[in-house]
Amino acid sequence: MAQLFFENIATFYTVDTSAHPREITQNDINTFADCTGDYNPIHVDEGKVNQNSFVWTRIARGKKIAHGLLTASVAVGLLNNHDILEGMVLLAIKDIIFLRPVWPGDKIHTVMSVMEKREPENIFLRRYCGEIVCSLKVFNQKKEQVLDMTAILLAQRLQSLEET
Repeated sequence: MAQLFFENIATFYTVDTSAHPREITQNDINTFADCTGDYNPIHVDEGKVNQNSFVWTRIARGKKIAHGLLTASVAVGLLNNHDILEGMVLLAIKDIIFLRPVWPGDKIHTVMSVMEKREPENIFLRRYCGEIVCSLKVFNQKKEQVLDMTAILLAQRLQSLEET
Protein backbone atom coordinates (compact mmCIF):
# COMPACT_ATOMS: atom_id res chain seq x y z
CA MET A 1 0.00 0.00 0.00
CA ALA A 2 1.18 3.48 -0.80
CA GLN A 3 1.10 6.22 1.80
CA LEU A 4 -1.46 8.94 1.16
CA PHE A 5 -0.25 12.46 1.83
CA PHE A 6 -2.36 15.42 2.98
CA GLU A 7 -2.39 16.95 -0.50
CA ASN A 8 -3.59 13.68 -2.10
CA ILE A 9 -6.52 12.93 0.17
CA ALA A 10 -9.87 14.03 -1.22
CA THR A 11 -12.83 15.07 0.87
CA PHE A 12 -15.40 12.24 0.89
CA TYR A 13 -12.67 9.62 0.31
CA THR A 14 -14.25 6.47 1.80
CA VAL A 15 -12.93 3.18 3.13
CA ASP A 16 -15.28 0.26 3.82
CA THR A 17 -13.88 -2.79 5.65
CA SER A 18 -17.01 -4.95 5.29
CA ALA A 19 -15.15 -7.43 3.07
CA HIS A 20 -12.90 -8.23 6.06
CA PRO A 21 -14.93 -7.94 9.29
CA ARG A 22 -13.43 -8.71 12.70
CA GLU A 23 -15.13 -11.00 15.20
CA ILE A 24 -15.17 -9.75 18.79
CA THR A 25 -14.49 -12.68 21.11
CA GLN A 26 -14.87 -13.10 24.86
CA ASN A 27 -11.09 -13.49 24.93
CA ASP A 28 -10.79 -10.00 23.32
CA ILE A 29 -13.09 -8.62 26.05
CA ASN A 30 -11.18 -10.34 28.87
CA THR A 31 -7.82 -9.16 27.48
CA PHE A 32 -9.12 -5.59 27.17
CA ALA A 33 -10.36 -5.77 30.77
CA ASP A 34 -6.91 -7.00 31.86
CA CYS A 35 -5.17 -4.18 29.95
CA THR A 36 -7.44 -1.39 31.19
CA GLY A 37 -8.55 -2.65 34.60
CA ASP A 38 -12.19 -2.21 33.51
CA TYR A 39 -13.77 -5.26 35.12
CA ASN A 40 -17.31 -3.89 35.08
CA PRO A 41 -19.55 -6.98 35.45
CA ILE A 42 -21.38 -6.11 32.21
CA HIS A 43 -18.19 -7.20 30.41
CA VAL A 44 -16.87 -10.08 32.49
CA ASP A 45 -19.48 -11.50 34.89
CA GLU A 46 -22.46 -13.20 33.25
CA GLY A 47 -23.87 -14.13 36.67
CA LYS A 48 -24.17 -10.45 37.62
CA VAL A 49 -25.59 -9.56 34.21
CA ASN A 50 -28.37 -12.12 34.75
CA GLN A 51 -29.39 -10.70 38.13
CA ASN A 52 -32.63 -8.75 37.83
CA SER A 53 -31.27 -6.02 40.11
CA PHE A 54 -28.38 -5.30 37.76
CA VAL A 55 -29.11 -1.99 36.01
CA TRP A 56 -27.84 -3.11 32.57
CA THR A 57 -29.83 -6.39 32.43
CA ARG A 58 -32.28 -5.09 29.83
CA ILE A 59 -29.59 -3.67 27.57
CA ALA A 60 -27.30 -6.69 27.85
CA ARG A 61 -30.18 -9.18 27.46
CA GLY A 62 -28.51 -11.43 30.00
CA LYS A 63 -25.21 -11.58 28.07
CA LYS A 64 -21.84 -9.94 28.58
CA ILE A 65 -21.10 -7.09 26.17
CA ALA A 66 -17.85 -5.71 24.76
CA HIS A 67 -16.33 -2.53 26.13
CA GLY A 68 -17.27 0.43 23.95
CA LEU A 69 -13.64 1.51 23.70
CA LEU A 70 -12.64 -2.01 22.65
CA THR A 71 -15.13 -1.73 19.79
CA ALA A 72 -13.76 1.72 18.88
CA SER A 73 -10.16 0.44 18.97
CA VAL A 74 -10.92 -2.54 16.76
CA ALA A 75 -12.82 -0.25 14.37
CA VAL A 76 -9.75 1.94 13.91
CA GLY A 77 -7.50 -1.12 13.69
CA LEU A 78 -9.57 -2.48 10.81
CA LEU A 79 -8.51 0.56 8.79
CA ASN A 80 -4.83 -0.41 9.08
CA ASN A 81 -5.27 -2.75 6.12
CA HIS A 82 -5.99 0.29 3.94
CA ASP A 83 -3.73 3.07 2.73
CA ILE A 84 -5.60 5.81 4.60
CA LEU A 85 -3.78 5.22 7.90
CA GLU A 86 -0.27 4.52 6.62
CA GLY A 87 2.00 7.25 7.94
CA MET A 88 -0.83 8.99 9.82
CA VAL A 89 -1.26 9.71 13.51
CA LEU A 90 -4.56 9.69 15.40
CA LEU A 91 -4.76 13.14 17.00
CA ALA A 92 -8.23 13.01 18.56
CA ILE A 93 -11.48 11.11 18.79
CA LYS A 94 -14.53 13.30 19.21
CA ASP A 95 -18.25 12.78 19.55
CA ILE A 96 -18.07 9.03 20.15
CA ILE A 97 -21.52 7.49 20.54
CA PHE A 98 -22.17 3.85 21.41
CA LEU A 99 -25.47 3.06 19.68
CA ARG A 100 -25.90 -0.68 20.33
CA PRO A 101 -24.16 -3.33 22.41
CA VAL A 102 -21.54 -5.53 20.78
CA TRP A 103 -21.66 -9.11 22.06
CA PRO A 104 -19.02 -11.82 21.87
CA GLY A 105 -19.37 -13.42 18.44
CA ASP A 106 -20.45 -10.20 16.70
CA LYS A 107 -18.49 -9.38 13.56
CA ILE A 108 -17.89 -5.68 13.08
CA HIS A 109 -16.68 -3.57 10.20
CA THR A 110 -15.89 0.12 9.74
CA VAL A 111 -16.95 2.66 7.13
CA MET A 112 -14.73 5.75 7.26
CA SER A 113 -15.31 8.91 5.22
CA VAL A 114 -13.13 12.01 5.03
CA MET A 115 -15.38 14.92 5.97
CA GLU A 116 -12.89 17.79 6.00
CA LYS A 117 -9.25 18.72 5.45
CA ARG A 118 -7.87 21.61 7.45
CA GLU A 119 -4.71 23.26 8.71
CA PRO A 120 -3.65 22.44 12.28
CA GLU A 121 -3.80 25.24 14.83
CA ASN A 122 -0.33 24.26 16.06
CA ILE A 123 2.20 26.19 13.96
CA PHE A 124 4.89 23.50 14.29
CA LEU A 125 2.51 20.76 13.11
CA ARG A 126 1.24 22.94 10.26
CA ARG A 127 4.70 22.87 8.63
CA TYR A 128 4.75 19.09 8.34
CA CYS A 129 1.15 17.88 8.21
CA GLY A 130 -2.51 18.69 7.82
CA GLU A 131 -5.56 17.51 9.72
CA ILE A 132 -8.03 15.06 8.23
CA VAL A 133 -11.44 14.96 9.93
CA CYS A 134 -13.12 11.59 9.42
CA SER A 135 -16.48 10.07 10.19
CA LEU A 136 -16.26 6.46 11.38
CA LYS A 137 -19.36 4.33 11.46
CA VAL A 138 -19.16 0.80 12.84
CA PHE A 139 -21.64 -1.93 11.94
CA ASN A 140 -22.29 -5.48 13.12
CA GLN A 141 -22.98 -8.53 10.95
CA LYS A 142 -26.69 -7.59 10.84
CA LYS A 143 -25.72 -4.23 9.28
CA GLU A 144 -26.89 -2.45 12.44
CA GLN A 145 -24.81 0.58 13.33
CA VAL A 146 -23.21 0.05 16.74
CA LEU A 147 -20.89 3.06 17.01
CA ASP A 148 -20.48 6.51 15.52
CA MET A 149 -17.46 8.74 16.03
CA THR A 150 -15.38 11.50 14.56
CA ALA A 151 -11.62 11.05 14.35
CA ILE A 152 -8.99 13.65 13.56
CA LEU A 153 -5.86 12.32 11.88
CA LEU A 154 -2.57 14.06 11.17
CA ALA A 155 -1.49 13.41 7.57
CA GLN A 156 2.06 14.11 6.46
CA ARG A 157 2.59 16.69 3.73
CA LEU A 158 4.37 15.73 0.51
CA GLN A 159 6.83 18.50 1.27
CA SER A 160 7.10 20.54 4.45
CA LEU A 161 6.00 24.17 4.09
CA GLU A 162 9.48 25.40 4.98
CA GLU A 163 10.87 23.52 1.95
CA THR A 164 8.53 25.21 -0.50
